[in-house]
Amino acid sequence: MDDFRLVKIDVARQALAEAHSFIEVKEIRDKAAAMQHYLRQHAGSLEAQNYAAELKIRAERRLGELLKEKVGHSGGSPFHDERDLPSEISYIQSHRWQTIAGLPEEDFEQELAEKKAHGEEITTASVYRLARHIENEKAQTAVREQPAVVPAGRYRCIVIDPPWPMKKIEREARPRQVGFEYPTMTEEELQLFPIPHLAEMDCHLYLWTTHKFMPMALRLSEYWGFRYQCLLTWVKNIGFTPFSWMYSTEHILFCRQGNLDLLVKGKRLDFQAKVREHSRKPDEFYDLIKTVSPAPRIDIFSRESREGFATYGNEAGKFSWQQAG
Repeated sequence: MDDFRLVKIDVARQALAEAHSFIEVKEIRDKAAAMQHYLRQHAGSLEAQNYAAELKIRAERRLGELLKEKVGHSGGSPFHDERDLPSEISYIQSHRWQTIAGLPEEDFEQELAEKKAHGEEITTASVYRLARHIENEKAQTAVREQPAVVPAGRYRCIVIDPPWPMKKIEREARPRQVGFEYPTMTEEELQLFPIPHLAEMDCHLYLWTTHKFMPMALRLSEYWGFRYQCLLTWVKNIGFTPFSWMYSTEHILFCRQGNLDLLVKGKRLDFQAKVREHSRKPDEFYDLIKTVSPAPRIDIFSRESREGFATYGNEAGKFSWQQAG
């Protein structure tokens, strides 16, 4: 049975080499995926399953190249708004396939060869993780080589989203969560960041934190000379479940130095906003801060330039193309 299936896969491999249109390649990819599923369900050998899986991944890599070509002609985002995608694929597939297409040829072929040599299953996920790992290493190097300059002056409102010393979580559901835009910093390195030199005597501090780093965030705020008052909560439209609870919220410590009042009192501590790219904070938060905390304001480790805020960060223009769109 395996031999018969492998002959069919050989025919598909030849068809892939000759295919030029997105629809043709997508059809080959889907047939290879169906073949892989059939072999897995009917106890086909791992060699036969990998044969089908390799064809599927090569087709996905080609689809990623075709999507990248479309982007190059349109000048748009590398992963597309969902409205721009062919109806046959999802946003996540577009992201994953374009990422795989960006994997250098030598690394791609080596990954497949090593899986086969060690008798391991070939999967899109493993190739995707390798591509993201290499992509992240290049990004981290670029960030370190372009140190950002802290703006001069002092501020009455400071927003900071520290690069916490976390390990990355590689997940398929939210592709942009793999990796970090910034080199992470230890607690000792964050303590030395010159927040006290940026703060006016009377100042509001908004310190973003995840659940895990809440205790460290409280220590940092105190070390920088601020007193904790309350906790703002971003209620997200989606979450993830790494262990038990669904993590569907993110938090901001509101801390004070001196006696600076809020411009508007009585605002809710919770706000709802949709999740977008990894590390991109919601516009709703910044609208709220501009309402309740006076200028001058600064956004530290910013991924996005915003009206009403000075910015510190190597990637302050990271999402500028989307703002302009």
